Amino acid sequence: MLRAIDHLHRSSAEDLNSAQNLLQSAIAADPYYATPYAWLARLHVLRVGQGASADPKHDASEANRHVETALECDGNDAWALSVHGLVAAYLHKDLELAMTRYDRALAINRSAVSALAWSASANTWLGHADRATELVQRAIDLSPLDPHMYSFHSIAAAAHAAAGNYDRSIAFARRSLRENRGLTATHKVLTMSLALSGQIDDAKCVASELL
Repeated sequence: MLRAIDHLHRSSAEDLNSAQNLLQSAIAADPYYATPYAWLARLHVLRVGQGASADPKHDASEANRHVETALECDGNDAWALSVHGLVAAYLHKDLELAMTRYDRALAINRSAVSALAWSASANTWLGHADRATELVQRAIDLSPLDPHMYSFHSIAAAAHAAAGNYDRSIAFARRSLRENRGLTATHKVLTMSLALSGQIDDAKCVASELL
């Protein structure tokens, strides 16, 4: 089950549904365990982010419901707190709430790499590019063999783009795509960084791949 969940970004809509069924089976086996609820919330965020959602409002509502249940099960679970931050930031644009959740997760577990990486995204959106590049680099250094490294590299690409480091952004984005070509966010930031660095033809090619 964990292998399927770890590769959700690579998955089709059918695979996402299969992962959801596995998580619901885990919840049925132990309804007081926070982790599968948090993963279900994460899955609904992925559906929206990857453009695989037939009803983004419904997925946002389900993400809220599942992550709130996770925190009811264990309010000190660093993973559940990290996912709550992601739901707040990505689905609801509530960056203030998101940052409090990431900070709480990191106070509990200084090595919570998802909290570090998603905090980097929030700092990028807030315009704190230097802080964002620092945070995502810490996540990369802490977990160099992480199965979600493609996501960390994509976040690093966005952070460096916000900092105006377009060459570094392009390098991180291309590395992310070598690791997983299915993450749509990487195509977007690569298109942007190529265009802003004057590489218009390459930017058009990447945009075509995204479409």
